[in-house]
Amino acid sequence: MYILETFEKFRNYIYFYQNLIIVFGLLISFFGGSWDITFHLLSKPESFFSIPHFLVYSGIFIIIFTFYFNIKKNWNFKKDKDHLLIFIGTIIILLAGPFDFGWHSIFGLDGLLSPPHLTLSVGWLFVGLGIIKNTLNSVKSTINFNKLKDAGKVCGVKEEEQNDRNGIENDRIDKNSKLSKLKKLELILEFSFILMILSGLIYFFSLPFSETNYYNFNPHPIIALILSVIGFPLLFSWYFNKIISIFSNQFGIITCVGITYISTILLSQIIPNPFIINFTGFYLLNIIPFLIVDILFVKKNYMQIRGKKIRSLKSRIVSGLIIGICAYSICFPLNTYIYNEVLYDYQITQDRVLGIYIENLSDNYFFVIVFSITGVIIGSVLDKELYNNKKTT
Repeated sequence: MYILETFEKFRNYIYFYQNLIIVFGLLISFFGGSWDITFHLLSKPESFFSIPHFLVYSGIFIIIFTFYFNIKKNWNFKKDKDHLLIFIGTIIILLAGPFDFGWHSIFGLDGLLSPPHLTLSVGWLFVGLGIIKNTLNSVKSTINFNKLKDAGKVCGVKEEEQNDRNGIENDRIDKNSKLSKLKKLELILEFSFILMILSGLIYFFSLPFSETNYYNFNPHPIIALILSVIGFPLLFSWYFNKIISIFSNQFGIITCVGITYISTILLSQIIPNPFIINFTGFYLLNIIPFLIVDILFVKKNYMQIRGKKIRSLKSRIVSGLIIGICAYSICFPLNTYIYNEVLYDYQITQDRVLGIYIENLSDNYFFVIVFSITGVIIGSVLDKELYNNKKTT
């Protein structure tokens, strides 16, 4: 009996922290994949038991175990469509394993862009979208409950009566007050992961790492360059403006997401590479744009449209520019290979990466800035919330 009670408590504990554990698994798995790219660039021998591969598989195990450990609670897909997204994502991830094994058996070593890798990334994306939707719904429910509670107090209803009306005991309220900090941590990690996976998809279709003895999935160099030089500023502009729109009164989320993103690249692509590790201090300066946007634009630059606070297009473009214009710096070192394919066609060795990166910026800074601004403007204009509210005025 004691064992069953302990097991049930453990199960409930896992369920309470489910989103946090799953996003932790996603980050570990993605980090391993990013580090694996560095392993290949350094020409380290391919091994199933390499540290990056171990991280990828460990992260996947954490994701699958955590979700299916409480599958009965997670199974109500009609009520919780976010759990359906997670379920679909886990199925895709599980299918990616044997798919990858079969692909390797037929074609040997594969490139960056391959059907198994793309399948795994789509699975990651589904799980990430599912948990972030679940967390946002939980936060909204907590906020709505607090509003109802405050309304009860205003009307002179005792707190105990208000709790009874909503079927919530006092210990649940204490949990919710702690939950807000937990949810903030979850959201920071979840938004960070989604940004990483979207960036990864851009890299899939722009990096020249997908040619093998059996096939060549490398994108056309010019298309790859355009996708990269416009795509990343567009993504950063749209994504961080969206975060500001959702959390207009939450200072620090932009900075924390930026730090998580920068740290992942630093730890998986720069520090493991002895030829560019000295660039670490300069790369950390990329945190500054996120901090500036947090200071200048959170809680500010809003206008009222039909009683709803909406940020102006000018405000969105400026905040997008602060981060988007730094995309060339943020995307180091991988963007060096993309630019080189079109502009130089050097035979890149690891000791030349930093030199080529600096040479390209020196020779083509005007090109980089113009296309970065173009991407930022497109990302700002694409915001659905701004467009919808302009239509109603």
